[in-house]
Amino acid sequence: SASFIEHADIAKSDQLGLYAAVHKALVKSDIATIRYGVFSRAFPRWLEDDTQLANAGNRFSELNEQLAEQMAGSRPHKIFRLVRRHIAPYLILREIIKTSPEGLDELASRNSVLMEKARSVAEMQYQIVSGRLKRSVVQAVVFLFLTKVILGMLIEIPYELFAYGAIGVVPLAINLLFPPVYMAMVGFTIKVPGQRNTSKILSDLKLIVYASDQPLKYSLRSRSRLSKASQAFNFFYGLTSLLTLIGLAFALRAIGFNIVSGIIFFVFLSTVSFFAYRIAYSVREYAVLDEDPGFVANLSDFLLTPFIRTGQWLAERYSRINILTTILDIIIETPFKTILRIIEQWNNFLRDKRDDVLR
Repeated sequence: SASFIEHADIAKSDQLGLYAAVHKALVKSDIATIRYGVFSRAFPRWLEDDTQLANAGNRFSELNEQLAEQMAGSRPHKIFRLVRRHIAPYLILREIIKTSPEGLDELASRNSVLMEKARSVAEMQYQIVSGRLKRSVVQAVVFLFLTKVILGMLIEIPYELFAYGAIGVVPLAINLLFPPVYMAMVGFTIKVPGQRNTSKILSDLKLIVYASDQPLKYSLRSRSRLSKASQAFNFFYGLTSLLTLIGLAFALRAIGFNIVSGIIFFVFLSTVSFFAYRIAYSVREYAVLDEDPGFVANLSDFLLTPFIRTGQWLAERYSRINILTTILDIIIETPFKTILRIIEQWNNFLRDKRDDVLR
Protein backbone atom coordinates (compact mmCIF):
# COMPACT_ATOMS: atom_id res chain seq x y z
CA SER A 1 0.00 0.00 0.00
CA ALA A 2 2.89 2.36 0.73
CA SER A 3 4.25 1.72 -2.77
CA PHE A 4 0.96 2.59 -4.44
CA ILE A 5 0.59 5.77 -2.39
CA GLU A 6 4.16 6.71 -3.32
CA HIS A 7 3.40 6.42 -7.05
CA ALA A 8 0.00 8.15 -6.90
CA ASP A 9 -0.18 11.75 -8.06
CA ILE A 10 -2.80 12.75 -5.48
CA ALA A 11 -3.09 15.99 -3.54
CA LYS A 12 -1.96 16.00 0.08
CA SER A 13 -5.50 16.75 1.18
CA ASP A 14 -6.60 13.41 -0.32
CA GLN A 15 -3.96 11.24 1.35
CA LEU A 16 -6.36 9.76 3.91
CA GLY A 17 -8.87 9.02 1.15
CA LEU A 18 -6.11 7.40 -0.90
CA TYR A 19 -5.02 5.30 2.09
CA ALA A 20 -8.62 4.14 2.57
CA ALA A 21 -9.00 3.32 -1.15
CA VAL A 22 -5.81 1.23 -1.18
CA HIS A 23 -6.97 -0.63 1.94
CA LYS A 24 -10.35 -1.40 0.35
CA ALA A 25 -8.87 -2.52 -2.98
CA LEU A 26 -5.85 -4.43 -1.69
CA VAL A 27 -7.07 -6.20 1.45
CA LYS A 28 -10.87 -5.62 1.25
CA SER A 29 -10.89 -3.70 4.54
CA ASP A 30 -14.11 -2.32 5.97
CA ILE A 31 -14.42 1.17 7.45
CA ALA A 32 -13.65 -0.01 11.01
CA THR A 33 -10.38 -1.63 9.90
CA ILE A 34 -9.44 1.48 7.94
CA ARG A 35 -10.09 3.69 10.98
CA TYR A 36 -7.90 1.45 13.11
CA GLY A 37 -5.15 1.55 10.48
CA VAL A 38 -5.19 5.36 10.42
CA PHE A 39 -5.22 5.49 14.21
CA SER A 40 -2.38 2.96 14.69
CA ARG A 41 -0.17 4.80 12.20
CA ALA A 42 -0.82 8.15 13.82
CA PHE A 43 -0.10 6.70 17.28
CA PRO A 44 2.06 3.57 16.82
CA ARG A 45 3.01 3.30 20.53
CA TRP A 46 -0.30 4.20 22.15
CA LEU A 47 -0.40 0.89 24.07
CA GLU A 48 3.06 1.47 25.57
CA ASP A 49 3.40 5.23 25.93
CA ASP A 50 0.99 6.95 28.35
CA THR A 51 1.74 10.36 26.85
CA GLN A 52 0.93 9.12 23.35
CA LEU A 53 -2.19 7.43 24.69
CA ALA A 54 -3.41 10.70 26.17
CA ASN A 55 -2.64 12.51 22.90
CA ALA A 56 -4.49 9.78 20.98
CA GLY A 57 -7.53 10.27 23.18
CA ASN A 58 -7.50 14.01 22.53
CA ARG A 59 -7.16 13.62 18.74
CA PHE A 60 -9.34 10.54 18.24
CA SER A 61 -12.43 12.51 17.19
CA GLU A 62 -10.33 14.78 14.97
CA LEU A 63 -8.86 11.84 13.03
CA ASN A 64 -12.28 10.25 12.59
CA GLU A 65 -13.72 13.53 11.32
CA GLN A 66 -10.84 13.95 8.83
CA LEU A 67 -11.33 10.42 7.53
CA ALA A 68 -15.10 10.85 7.26
CA GLU A 69 -14.61 14.16 5.43
CA GLN A 70 -12.21 12.63 2.89
CA MET A 71 -14.50 9.64 2.31
CA ALA A 72 -17.60 11.78 1.68
CA GLY A 73 -18.77 12.95 -1.72
CA SER A 74 -17.87 11.72 -5.21
CA ARG A 75 -14.10 12.28 -5.07
CA PRO A 76 -13.33 9.23 -2.85
CA HIS A 77 -15.17 7.05 -5.38
CA LYS A 78 -12.98 8.47 -8.15
CA ILE A 79 -9.86 7.77 -6.09
CA PHE A 80 -11.05 4.21 -5.41
CA ARG A 81 -11.71 3.63 -9.12
CA LEU A 82 -8.17 4.87 -9.85
CA VAL A 83 -6.71 2.50 -7.26
CA ARG A 84 -8.86 -0.44 -8.38
CA ARG A 85 -7.81 0.06 -12.00
CA HIS A 86 -4.10 -0.25 -11.13
CA ILE A 87 -4.17 -2.61 -8.14
CA ALA A 88 -3.50 -5.90 -10.00
CA PRO A 89 0.35 -5.82 -9.85
CA TYR A 90 0.19 -5.13 -6.11
CA LEU A 91 -2.23 -8.04 -5.60
CA ILE A 92 0.21 -10.32 -7.41
CA LEU A 93 3.11 -8.91 -5.39
CA ARG A 94 1.21 -9.56 -2.16
CA GLU A 95 0.60 -13.20 -3.16
CA ILE A 96 4.29 -13.60 -4.04
CA ILE A 97 5.32 -12.33 -0.61
CA LYS A 98 2.78 -14.61 1.13
CA THR A 99 3.84 -17.74 -0.76
CA SER A 100 7.63 -17.21 -0.93
CA PRO A 101 9.54 -18.50 2.13
CA GLU A 102 12.79 -16.95 0.86
CA GLY A 103 11.31 -13.45 1.03
CA LEU A 104 10.90 -10.68 -1.51
CA ASP A 105 14.47 -9.39 -1.19
CA GLU A 106 15.88 -12.75 -2.22
CA LEU A 107 13.49 -13.03 -5.16
CA ALA A 108 14.09 -9.44 -6.25
CA SER A 109 17.81 -10.10 -6.47
CA ARG A 110 17.06 -12.49 -9.35
CA ASN A 111 14.89 -10.69 -11.90
CA SER A 112 14.05 -13.73 -14.02
CA VAL A 113 13.06 -15.80 -11.00
CA LEU A 114 10.78 -13.04 -9.70
CA MET A 115 9.11 -12.59 -13.10
CA GLU A 116 8.55 -16.32 -13.49
CA LYS A 117 7.10 -16.48 -9.99
CA ALA A 118 4.83 -13.51 -10.80
CA ARG A 119 3.64 -15.19 -14.01
CA SER A 120 2.85 -18.41 -12.12
CA VAL A 121 0.98 -16.52 -9.38
CA ALA A 122 -1.00 -14.51 -11.95
CA GLU A 123 -2.10 -17.63 -13.82
CA MET A 124 -3.06 -19.29 -10.55
CA GLN A 125 -5.17 -16.26 -9.58
CA TYR A 126 -6.88 -16.37 -12.98
CA GLN A 127 -7.86 -19.98 -12.28
CA ILE A 128 -9.20 -19.03 -8.84
CA VAL A 129 -11.17 -16.15 -10.34
CA SER A 130 -12.53 -18.43 -13.08
CA GLY A 131 -13.74 -20.98 -10.51
CA ARG A 132 -15.28 -18.22 -8.40
CA LEU A 133 -17.01 -16.84 -11.50
CA LYS A 134 -18.62 -20.19 -12.33
CA ARG A 135 -19.81 -20.72 -8.76
CA SER A 136 -21.20 -17.17 -8.57
CA VAL A 137 -23.13 -17.58 -11.82
CA VAL A 138 -24.59 -20.95 -10.78
CA GLN A 139 -25.60 -19.59 -7.39
CA ALA A 140 -27.16 -16.49 -8.98
CA VAL A 141 -29.10 -18.60 -11.51
CA VAL A 142 -30.50 -20.90 -8.81
CA PHE A 143 -31.24 -17.95 -6.51
CA LEU A 144 -33.13 -16.11 -9.26
CA PHE A 145 -35.09 -19.21 -10.29
CA LEU A 146 -36.14 -20.09 -6.73
CA THR A 147 -37.01 -16.49 -5.92
CA LYS A 148 -39.08 -16.15 -9.08
CA VAL A 149 -40.96 -19.38 -8.39
CA ILE A 150 -41.75 -18.18 -4.86
CA LEU A 151 -42.90 -14.74 -6.07
CA GLY A 152 -44.98 -16.32 -8.82
CA MET A 153 -46.77 -18.58 -6.35
CA LEU A 154 -47.25 -15.90 -3.71
CA ILE A 155 -47.98 -12.79 -5.80
CA GLU A 156 -48.25 -13.13 -9.57
CA ILE A 157 -50.54 -16.17 -9.91
CA PRO A 158 -52.95 -15.17 -7.08
CA TYR A 159 -53.18 -11.62 -8.47
CA GLU A 160 -53.99 -12.78 -12.00
CA LEU A 161 -56.58 -15.28 -10.77
CA PHE A 162 -58.21 -12.59 -8.63
CA ALA A 163 -58.06 -9.73 -11.17
CA TYR A 164 -58.58 -11.59 -14.45
CA GLY A 165 -59.83 -15.06 -13.52
CA ALA A 166 -57.05 -16.69 -15.54
CA ILE A 167 -53.29 -17.00 -15.61
CA GLY A 168 -51.28 -15.25 -18.34
CA VAL A 169 -49.11 -18.16 -19.45
CA VAL A 170 -46.71 -16.19 -21.68
CA PRO A 171 -45.88 -13.41 -19.15
CA LEU A 172 -45.56 -15.98 -16.37
CA ALA A 173 -43.22 -18.16 -18.45
CA ILE A 174 -41.10 -15.15 -19.44
CA ASN A 175 -40.88 -13.96 -15.85
CA LEU A 176 -39.96 -17.45 -14.70
CA LEU A 177 -37.33 -18.30 -17.31
CA PHE A 178 -35.90 -14.96 -18.41
CA PRO A 179 -33.95 -13.98 -15.22
CA PRO A 180 -31.95 -17.24 -14.81
CA VAL A 181 -31.41 -17.67 -18.57
CA TYR A 182 -30.26 -14.06 -18.92
CA MET A 183 -27.94 -14.44 -15.91
CA ALA A 184 -26.45 -17.63 -17.35
CA MET A 185 -25.94 -16.08 -20.80
CA VAL A 186 -24.23 -13.00 -19.39
CA GLY A 187 -22.28 -14.80 -16.66
CA PHE A 188 -20.77 -17.53 -18.81
CA THR A 189 -19.63 -15.05 -21.48
CA ILE A 190 -17.51 -13.09 -18.98
CA LYS A 191 -13.84 -13.68 -19.75
CA VAL A 192 -10.98 -13.83 -17.27
CA PRO A 193 -7.76 -11.92 -18.11
CA GLY A 194 -5.37 -13.55 -20.57
CA GLN A 195 -1.71 -13.59 -21.60
CA ARG A 196 -1.52 -9.96 -22.74
CA ASN A 197 -2.81 -8.88 -19.36
CA THR A 198 -0.14 -10.99 -17.62
CA SER A 199 2.60 -9.35 -19.69
CA LYS A 200 1.36 -5.91 -18.66
CA ILE A 201 1.30 -6.97 -14.99
CA LEU A 202 4.91 -8.19 -15.23
CA SER A 203 5.94 -4.92 -16.90
CA ASP A 204 4.32 -2.84 -14.14
CA LEU A 205 5.77 -5.11 -11.47
CA LYS A 206 9.29 -4.42 -12.71
CA LEU A 207 8.69 -0.68 -12.35
CA ILE A 208 7.30 -1.17 -8.85
CA VAL A 209 10.07 -3.41 -7.50
CA TYR A 210 13.11 -2.01 -9.31
CA ALA A 211 14.32 1.57 -9.63
CA SER A 212 13.49 3.08 -13.03
CA ASP A 213 14.04 6.30 -14.93
CA GLN A 214 10.33 6.19 -15.85
CA PRO A 215 8.51 5.18 -12.66
CA LEU A 216 4.80 4.43 -12.58
CA LYS A 217 2.55 7.42 -12.07
CA TYR A 218 -1.14 7.18 -11.22
CA SER A 219 -2.89 10.45 -11.92
CA LEU A 220 -6.44 11.41 -11.03
CA ARG A 221 -8.03 13.56 -13.66
CA SER A 222 -10.27 16.25 -12.22
CA ARG A 223 -13.16 17.86 -14.02
CA SER A 224 -13.82 21.34 -12.72
CA ARG A 225 -16.94 21.80 -14.80
CA LEU A 226 -18.90 19.99 -17.44
CA SER A 227 -18.23 20.97 -21.02
CA LYS A 228 -21.06 21.64 -23.44
CA ALA A 229 -20.33 18.28 -25.08
CA SER A 230 -20.58 16.49 -21.72
CA GLN A 231 -23.87 18.25 -20.96
CA ALA A 232 -25.21 17.21 -24.36
CA PHE A 233 -24.08 13.62 -23.79
CA ASN A 234 -25.76 13.57 -20.37
CA PHE A 235 -29.00 14.86 -21.87
CA PHE A 236 -28.84 12.32 -24.69
CA TYR A 237 -28.09 9.53 -22.22
CA GLY A 238 -31.01 10.50 -19.97
CA LEU A 239 -33.38 10.76 -22.95
CA THR A 240 -32.25 7.40 -24.34
CA SER A 241 -32.68 5.73 -20.95
CA LEU A 242 -36.21 7.12 -20.63
CA LEU A 243 -37.14 6.00 -24.15
CA THR A 244 -35.70 2.53 -23.44
CA LEU A 245 -37.85 2.17 -20.34
CA ILE A 246 -40.99 3.41 -22.13
CA GLY A 247 -40.36 1.19 -25.16
CA LEU A 248 -39.83 -1.88 -23.01
CA ALA A 249 -42.99 -1.14 -21.02
CA PHE A 250 -45.07 -0.90 -24.23
CA ALA A 251 -43.50 -4.13 -25.54
CA LEU A 252 -44.37 -5.99 -22.35
CA ARG A 253 -47.90 -4.62 -22.44
CA ALA A 254 -48.29 -5.81 -26.04
CA ILE A 255 -47.53 -9.44 -25.12
CA GLY A 256 -49.93 -9.53 -22.20
CA PHE A 257 -48.05 -8.26 -19.13
CA ASN A 258 -50.15 -6.57 -16.47
CA ILE A 259 -48.97 -4.03 -13.89
CA VAL A 260 -47.83 -6.65 -11.35
CA SER A 261 -46.03 -8.96 -13.79
CA GLY A 262 -44.49 -5.88 -15.46
CA ILE A 263 -43.11 -4.57 -12.17
CA ILE A 264 -41.72 -8.02 -11.34
CA PHE A 265 -40.05 -8.18 -14.77
CA PHE A 266 -38.42 -4.77 -14.31
CA VAL A 267 -37.27 -5.63 -10.79
CA PHE A 268 -35.67 -8.88 -11.91
CA LEU A 269 -34.14 -7.35 -15.04
CA SER A 270 -32.52 -4.70 -12.83
CA THR A 271 -31.41 -7.27 -10.25
CA VAL A 272 -29.88 -9.59 -12.85
CA SER A 273 -28.15 -6.70 -14.62
CA PHE A 274 -26.60 -5.57 -11.33
CA PHE A 275 -25.60 -9.13 -10.35
CA ALA A 276 -23.93 -9.62 -13.73
CA TYR A 277 -22.15 -6.27 -13.44
CA ARG A 278 -20.85 -7.10 -9.96
CA ILE A 279 -19.62 -10.51 -11.08
CA ALA A 280 -17.88 -9.02 -14.13
CA TYR A 281 -16.38 -6.30 -11.93
CA SER A 282 -14.93 -8.85 -9.51
CA VAL A 283 -13.42 -10.83 -12.39
CA ARG A 284 -11.63 -7.69 -13.61
CA GLU A 285 -9.79 -7.36 -10.30
CA TYR A 286 -6.62 -8.64 -11.99
CA ALA A 287 -7.21 -6.80 -15.29
CA VAL A 288 -4.87 -3.92 -16.14
CA LEU A 289 -5.66 -3.57 -19.84
CA ASP A 290 -8.58 -1.41 -20.96
CA GLU A 291 -9.71 -3.48 -23.92
CA ASP A 292 -12.48 -2.20 -26.19
CA PRO A 293 -15.41 -4.63 -25.78
CA GLY A 294 -16.79 -3.71 -29.20
CA PHE A 295 -19.80 -1.85 -30.53
CA VAL A 296 -22.43 -4.42 -29.55
CA ALA A 297 -21.16 -4.72 -25.96
CA ASN A 298 -20.89 -0.94 -25.61
CA LEU A 299 -24.45 -0.50 -26.90
CA SER A 300 -25.68 -3.20 -24.53
CA ASP A 301 -23.95 -1.56 -21.56
CA PHE A 302 -25.38 1.82 -22.57
CA LEU A 303 -28.95 0.51 -22.70
CA LEU A 304 -28.62 -1.58 -19.52
CA THR A 305 -27.03 1.07 -17.30
CA PRO A 306 -30.41 2.38 -16.01
CA PHE A 307 -31.31 -1.16 -14.95
CA ILE A 308 -27.89 -1.68 -13.35
CA ARG A 309 -28.35 1.49 -11.29
CA THR A 310 -31.86 0.42 -10.30
CA GLY A 311 -30.53 -3.00 -9.29
CA GLN A 312 -27.83 -1.33 -7.20
CA TRP A 313 -30.45 0.79 -5.45
CA LEU A 314 -32.55 -2.31 -4.71
CA ALA A 315 -29.52 -4.29 -3.50
CA GLU A 316 -28.46 -1.52 -1.11
CA ARG A 317 -31.90 -1.33 0.48
CA TYR A 318 -33.11 -4.93 0.32
CA SER A 319 -30.15 -7.23 0.82
CA ARG A 320 -30.63 -10.98 0.45
CA ILE A 321 -31.84 -12.87 3.48
CA ASN A 322 -29.08 -14.82 5.18
CA ILE A 323 -31.20 -17.97 5.38
CA LEU A 324 -31.59 -18.02 1.58
CA THR A 325 -27.84 -17.68 1.13
CA THR A 326 -27.36 -20.58 3.56
CA ILE A 327 -29.84 -22.69 1.61
CA LEU A 328 -27.98 -21.94 -1.63
CA ASP A 329 -24.71 -22.97 -0.01
CA ILE A 330 -26.29 -26.23 1.12
CA ILE A 331 -27.88 -27.16 -2.22
CA ILE A 332 -25.02 -25.94 -4.45
CA GLU A 333 -21.72 -25.37 -2.67
CA THR A 334 -21.69 -28.48 -0.48
CA PRO A 335 -22.61 -30.99 -3.24
CA PHE A 336 -20.17 -29.28 -5.61
CA LYS A 337 -17.30 -29.63 -3.13
CA THR A 338 -18.32 -33.21 -2.39
CA ILE A 339 -18.27 -34.13 -6.09
CA LEU A 340 -14.84 -32.53 -6.51
CA ARG A 341 -13.54 -34.42 -3.48
CA ILE A 342 -14.88 -37.74 -4.85
CA ILE A 343 -13.30 -37.06 -8.26
CA GLU A 344 -9.96 -36.24 -6.60
CA GLN A 345 -10.11 -39.43 -4.53
CA TRP A 346 -10.96 -41.46 -7.64
CA ASN A 347 -7.98 -39.97 -9.49
CA ASN A 348 -5.72 -40.82 -6.55
CA PHE A 349 -7.11 -44.38 -6.57
CA LEU A 350 -6.37 -44.77 -10.31
CA ARG A 351 -2.87 -43.35 -9.87
CA ASP A 352 -2.17 -45.84 -7.08
CA LYS A 353 -3.35 -48.68 -9.31
CA ARG A 354 -1.05 -47.54 -12.12
CA ASP A 355 1.84 -47.34 -9.68
CA ASP A 356 1.11 -50.92 -8.56
CA VAL A 357 1.43 -52.12 -12.14
CA LEU A 358 4.89 -50.54 -12.48
CA ARG A 359 6.26 -52.22 -9.35
